[in-house]
Amino acid sequence: MATDLLLAVTYFATLLGFGVFVMGYAERWKIPPAFFLLLVGLFFGPTILNLVSVPKMGDVPDFLRILSLVIIVFAGSFHLKLSTFKKVSRMAIKLAFVGFVVSVISLGAAAHWIFDMSWASSLILASIVGGTSSAAIFTFKKALGGSEALSILTVESIFTDPLTVLVPVLLMNAFMSGAIQSSTQFLGSFWQMISAGIGTGIIIGFLAAELFKREERELSPILSFAIAMITYSLARNVGGSGILAVAICAIILGNRNIPFKKDILKFEDSMSTILTISVFTLLGAQIDLILESAILLKSLLFIIITIFVVRPIMTYTILYKDKVPKRDLFLIAFTGPRGAASAAVAAMPIAYAAQYGAEAFVTEAQTILLVTFLVILATLFSSTVVDYVYSKIFGHRTKP
Repeated sequence: MATDLLLAVTYFATLLGFGVFVMGYAERWKIPPAFFLLLVGLFFGPTILNLVSVPKMGDVPDFLRILSLVIIVFAGSFHLKLSTFKKVSRMAIKLAFVGFVVSVISLGAAAHWIFDMSWASSLILASIVGGTSSAAIFTFKKALGGSEALSILTVESIFTDPLTVLVPVLLMNAFMSGAIQSSTQFLGSFWQMISAGIGTGIIIGFLAAELFKREERELSPILSFAIAMITYSLARNVGGSGILAVAICAIILGNRNIPFKKDILKFEDSMSTILTISVFTLLGAQIDLILESAILLKSLLFIIITIFVVRPIMTYTILYKDKVPKRDLFLIAFTGPRGAASAAVAAMPIAYAAQYGAEAFVTEAQTILLVTFLVILATLFSSTVVDYVYSKIFGHRTKP
């Protein structure tokens, strides 16, 4: 046990140290760091050097992923003004819900055609990569400044994170058990997750605002950390979306007149930076990226459809009546990074195949894992490039 813990600490320290170095350069040049942190993980993981073994870290990576999602979303949402949230929420929610459904159907059909997988596996893959990642979107906030596009992307990702987790799990349960849920059962589970998440976030947000008024300055940042974790765990225990609850709670606190807000912001931003490095380097280190030319070409075609066909058409179709400036619409259409939520669900099909003894499903489950990782890598890269082009053309970036 002591040896396993020492290995976990050693691997974590290695990834964190080199991740800080890489992130320093990314911050200096105002480049979103998520893609480069993913490469750090690939470099030290089994893909290249094989110096870091994520499976040998036990439950530590899973805990870090949850902690990372909670704190990154809390820190990012804490900055979001309620007036901005109200302004963009209608557009963002349309993107999150209507856009997710369109993406799942379109990408499901594409996966079925390209990889010759069953419709069940195709829809599972599509639902895993169908939504944007809040953890990834928040890494773009410094590079993009205060643009409306970033606000829309932020709110969209807050709502699609729960969908990225909920829908694949419901589909796997339905297909593996052979008991396809009725639309009423499916929608019931979905709305319970959303409503319980929002309700928990609102209640804790207003209660926590009163607690901050009675807290000492030195302990206020630590209290914010505790509230974020309590909000997540409580929402999950009542069947709600923990990430959505954390986001709602953070928006309420960020817009309330609570003391020592600057101290809280500084602490949460520092924690968010550390955990951003952790979640993306660990994600890269857990993949053994051995590609055959056939699967690589098929994955490339699927990625092109995901980034340059489905996302832009869906975005322009949904938002063309909302008078979004063309430059912001361009950014929203071509910025859709996937991240930790997709990675967390991607390995589940393999576990489900083993649990239900579905040997015929194992190969397709492995394809789902590999393609999901390649989509994450590609969308982070393309979003970084789009951000750079966008900022060069429209001047959002400040020169280092």
